[in-house]
Amino acid sequence: MSVFLRMCFNIITQTGPYLLGFFLLTYLVNIQQKRAKEREGEQKKGIIRKHYIIKTEKVLTIFFILAVFLFGELR
Repeated sequence: MSVFLRMCFNIITQTGPYLLGFFLLTYLVNIQQKRAKEREGEQKKGIIRKHYIIKTEKVLTIFFILAVFLFGELR
């Protein structure tokens, strides 16, 4: 039984960073979609936000994806 638990622990520790990255990316996408809907509503009302907010979100998302791929396997 100890060998089985050790094997399960190794699998979890190896896949953990990738699962965490996946869940965080899912969360970021949901937030981005929510903000896009808010922006769409503001544009319909005549309140237009600047485009740099969208660029900032995209840049942060790209940095996060690169960090997960580059440093995901480091222990």
